[in-house]
Amino acid sequence: MLISQLYYHQLLFHLKITIMKNLFIALLIMAANVANAQSFSDIQNKKGKKIFTESRFKIYAAYVAAESKLTPSYSGYTPNISIFKNEAGKGGTRVKYENPTLGDLMWLAKKVYKVPQTVISGQVQPFGNNPSKDHAHGSGFLGWAQWYYNVVGKDNLLFSAGVSGGDYIYASRVNGQYQDPSGYYLAAGPALMASYVPAKWCWIDVYANYDLSFLNGAKKTNNPNYSKPHFLTIGTDFNTSKQFFFGIRHNTMLDQGTSNDAASRLDIKLGIIL
Repeated sequence: MLISQLYYHQLLFHLKITIMKNLFIALLIMAANVANAQSFSDIQNKKGKKIFTESRFKIYAAYVAAESKLTPSYSGYTPNISIFKNEAGKGGTRVKYENPTLGDLMWLAKKVYKVPQTVISGQVQPFGNNPSKDHAHGSGFLGWAQWYYNVVGKDNLLFSAGVSGGDYIYASRVNGQYQDPSGYYLAAGPALMASYVPAKWCWIDVYANYDLSFLNGAKKTNNPNYSKPHFLTIGTDFNTSKQFFFGIRHNTMLDQGTSNDAASRLDIKLGIIL
């Protein structure tokens, strides 16, 4: 029974990765087609506000699903907010910021709050039947931020490269014992984003960043010398002049040690641009 459950989680995990990779490739191919004459400045609401360059916030509801090879999966709904700043044209800069934990503490307050706290303090709470108490996968107190520089800047196409940074809380607990990797990680790495305007009423963002953990701030871990994990994020947002948007983000924990753990976090978002 245990083997079949592990096989199911591994199959689901690899299926989600394949879907996200194919989505990412398809959107990049679409972004490479610059035949349309639309531009980022064409995307305006009824009041003439340029949504791409003059908006700053996204408020949304999200469906969050956490998967792990070692623990049962769980899911739920959460509200949250993100901040962004866009400049069009080659040489412009772009910034994104979000803290998933702000929403997580609302939708699973009693369920997930104890996990980050015990990871940082090194204390182990009694083993329970609630999956979310035995698996944490999200940001920490700092959240996730990306800064980009527009390497390619056309009227309807931007390709930007930059850096990503922030903190992660990851913990996997089996039979009441934390498994490595487990801790509070500071991480940073490269980031890429492509944006495309297929019509004057919308634009599409496709992004990816690869964060390498360089510090585990947990006071206690099973093995302080255990290799720190990496985190891969792939996502896309569909944004409209009506100020509605739809987004998908998939974050994967990549175990660099001998535990051979595997885990992912999927966020599906629907909200408004302000």
